[in-house]
This record gives sequence, C-alpha cells and structure tokens, in this order.
Amino acid sequence: VPLGSLRRRVATVGDLDIAVASDSPEKVIEHFINYPEIKNVESKGERMSTVILTNEVQVDVLVSDADSFGSLLQHFTGSKQHNIKLRELALDFGMSLSQYGIKQKNKLKKFDSEEKFYGQLGLAWIPPELREGKEEINLAARNSLPNLITVQDIKGDLHIHTTFSDGGNTLNEMVEAAVELGYEYIGISDHAPSVTNRGMTEVIRLMDDKREEIDRINEKHNKIKVFYGYEVNILKDNSLAMPDELLEKLDYVIASVHTSFDMPRDEVTQRVISALENPFVTILGHPSGRTINIREPMDLDWNEIFKVALKNKKILEINSQPTRLDLPDHLVYDAMKLGLKFVISSDSHSINDLMLIKYGIDVARRGWCGGKNVLNTLSYSEIRKVLLTK
Repeated sequence: VPLGSLRRRVATVGDLDIAVASDSPEKVIEHFINYPEIKNVESKGERMSTVILTNEVQVDVLVSDADSFGSLLQHFTGSKQHNIKLRELALDFGMSLSQYGIKQKNKLKKFDSEEKFYGQLGLAWIPPELREGKEEINLAARNSLPNLITVQDIKGDLHIHTTFSDGGNTLNEMVEAAVELGYEYIGISDHAPSVTNRGMTEVIRLMDDKREEIDRINEKHNKIKVFYGYEVNILKDNSLAMPDELLEKLDYVIASVHTSFDMPRDEVTQRVISALENPFVTILGHPSGRTINIREPMDLDWNEIFKVALKNKKILEINSQPTRLDLPDHLVYDAMKLGLKFVISSDSHSINDLMLIKYGIDVARRGWCGGKNVLNTLSYSEIRKVLLTK
C-alpha cells in the first residue's frame, strides 16, 4: 500500500513510501532489493529498506505484522498537521499514538485496520485525501465527513479535442472510446478556429459542417450523445478569440487563458472576470493557468474570481492533465465552500487521455467534493438542461 503524499494523492510527490503486511519480513525485503530498476541500496534492515531507483527516485519499504498494519498505514500516511491534531486528541483521552498502535496506561493496543485505529479515538475513518489538518477530525468525531466523489460517478467528459484542432483522434474515434468507458455523453471542445485568420464566412461554414456531423452521430447513437463546444482563448485585451454571434451557436463554451500569464494581478484578474461576465461562456478552463514544475499559476484575486463566477453561474474546471491538475485542490476547497460547481475534465487530445480523468477525481476529493459538487456526475438529460440554458 502506498503511503505519504502519494496515498493522499497530492499533486506532486517526492519520495515513495510503501507499506507491506507480512509475517516474513526478510523475504519481502530481499524480494524488494532485487527489483531490476534499483540503482543503489541505501539501507537494508529486518523490516525496512531504502533504495534509489535508476530515475533517482528514493523508495522506502516498511514491513509490518498484519495485526499492526492499520497503525502503520495511519502513521505514515500523514499529513504532519493531521497527525499532530490526532495526537492532541489522543492526549485528551490519555492515549499516545505510534506506528505500532495506541498506548493507554502503558498497554499497547494494535490495529490491523485504519478503521479500527480511528474508531479507538471515537472517529469515523478519514479518507487519506482529507488528512491535511483542516476540519476532518472534528467532522469525523460527528460522523459528518463528506461522501467523496469517485471515478464511477462520472457520466461524461466535456473537454475533449479531436483532429479538428490539436487532437490525435477523430471525433468518431473519441465517441467510440467514450462508449467503451460507459459515458452517457461527451463534449467536443476543440480550439476555436480563428476568425482573423480564416474569415467569418469560412468559420461559419466549418461550424455548420461540424454541427451536422455531431447531429448525425447523435441520431446514430442511442448509448451516447455529443455536445458541441469550443475552447476559446481569453485574450490579453480581455476579449474572447471568437465573437459572441458565433459563441451563441454552440452548446457550451470553455474559456481559457493560453498566453501572457505573467500580467499584473489587477490586469489578469480583470481579464478572467471579463470572460466570466460573458453570457455565452459556460466553463472557466484550467483556471489558474499553471503547469506543474514549469509555470507558476497566474496571480489572480481568487476572492473576486469566485465572487463573479458565482454571480454569473459559471462552472469551474478541474483539469485532469497531470501537468495541470487545475483548479488546484486548495482552491477547489475554497470554491466548493462558496457553493461553486465544477466539471472534472480530461482535456483529452487522444483516446488514451480519456483515462486521465482519475487524476482530476483525486484533486476533487482533496478539495472535499462529493458528486453533488461536480456537474458531470449528472445524467445526460440533467446536464443538457445545465449546458443549454443560456
């Protein structure tokens, strides 16, 4: 079982920690250190070993008896702040916590599951994604933790690119792949064609042709339906890269920033607000604009962004691309508390990308989202009403 930040599904992970339950720890350690991708064995003990892989990632394996495995999982999953608050609670009960169990009156009680470990403290089991030292312990004491979203709740994906723009698969190929996933609907949201480069007449022709193609697919399929949208750039001058008279022809619009990310706070905030105030914009795409470990998020006034989005009934995207994971989880939490709604999108540029949506689920769970907070958990008939109501 993974431990630490990986188990909590944090956006970035440093070292890897893995827990194993076994009554033969020596055999586990020996098997582990013979993994062919190991560059160097840093340490080898009876129940723990540290290695460096050929990709320079450090991996620690910890072996526990089965009857203490729950205690080990809890201890090393973290986070630090969560465990500090948990220890404070335990002290109120005259208990002390460790990776071996819970000690009270010098007697150690072991736990083979986390559910039993938390139960000993009068708490419901807390999902790893919530263990960040917010309000999870207080809510667990009242058995009031949220019912977090799962990938099985997702009914469709609204951010998908095809060969019409920069995708690697055709519309029909993406539709068939979505059918295999059991989706009720998808939204095709290729990058909008440029009126400046192509001219209004040509863009209108392209849009009409695409609408006819989507209509044919919808007539053909009884298992899945396709919505017609575009991903439209929010330009530096606060305008959108497609005029309203064309946006109006679409089922929905994703507005996203793709250039000039380093504008001053007031200017870039107003840039995004202008898009949120456009009546034809439905979703704010990858809202912070970050690329993990490459580009910092835009310096946005999130209080203003959220206020305007709420006022104008806009949807915030949780983009599942591993380099984005955007909106970041701490902002998802803040927006969710205000009552904003989300879509979790794969931002697929190929059939294989459709599977990335699980990473957006991780972000949503870390942001305390249940199915009710995410609109693409709705059925086709329900999401149709949301998207087509201007």
